[in-house]
Amino acid sequence: MQPRTYLFVPGNRPERFGKALACGADAVVLDLEDAVSHADKERARGDVGQHLANAAPAERARLVVRINGESTPWFDDDLQMLQRAGALQVMLPKAERVATVARLRSACPGIAVLALIETARVAALVRERLRLR
Repeated sequence: MQPRTYLFVPGNRPERFGKALACGADAVVLDLEDAVSHADKERARGDVGQHLANAAPAERARLVVRINGESTPWFDDDLQMLQRAGALQVMLPKAERVATVARLRSACPGIAVLALIETARVAALVRERLRLR
């Protein structure tokens, strides 16, 4: 079943991860992007990775990690963490290239990618590609 409700939790607030899972949302997004300052990115990545690695299968199935975009200096480290921790779902912000999604899937086979289209330009490209009018 696809999640209907998503609850976002800052990746640098590990004390909130369990509380978020207990609140009843279908999916909990551990956010490494907008919710975390540049100075806290590395620590947050470690906290999220540790939580994922230690999560029971049912809990891991409800966790989504929103990583930093491909154009940021944190993208590669985020990908490595997803691999090591065995993440099942990733939210890709500012998705603009099919190659980025392919890179994610290559690095983490079987991972579900929720690609966020955040600009009108990319929405128009997708619409044209799918020939939606």
